[in-house]
Amino acid sequence: MSNSFVKFAFFLLLTLCLSFGLHTWMIHLSEIEVGILLLIITYAFNYILTIIFFAVLLHFNKKRSDQLGFIFMFSSLAKFILFFTLLKPYFQSLDISKSVLFWGFFVPYAISLTLECIALIRILKQAK
Repeated sequence: MSNSFVKFAFFLLLTLCLSFGLHTWMIHLSEIEVGILLLIITYAFNYILTIIFFAVLLHFNKKRSDQLGFIFMFSSLAKFILFFTLLKPYFQSLDISKSVLFWGFFVPYAISLTLECIALIRILKQAK
């Protein structure tokens, strides 16, 4: 396991934990009826997929560094597809509003995507 992978995994975990705390606090203040399970699942889902796809990016960095942008775009698309096929039907069966479901997924997704993008930019700069 490379040093950059461990750093990324730890920083992503720390950032998502802070975001999770802020997210639950804001939901509590707004008195929206949301099960904490929704947030736990979506944050864990985004963390796990981001770590997996970042490991794939690191693997292909050595073999196909010229293709990293396409692999990154595919990983972003794959996260959406997996969410819409695996998680969204479950949450809709719980009768969760669309806006709560959107923000429950989008906040951890956007944070994960941003950090993954920054890490990818650093990897590409090092490759030059």
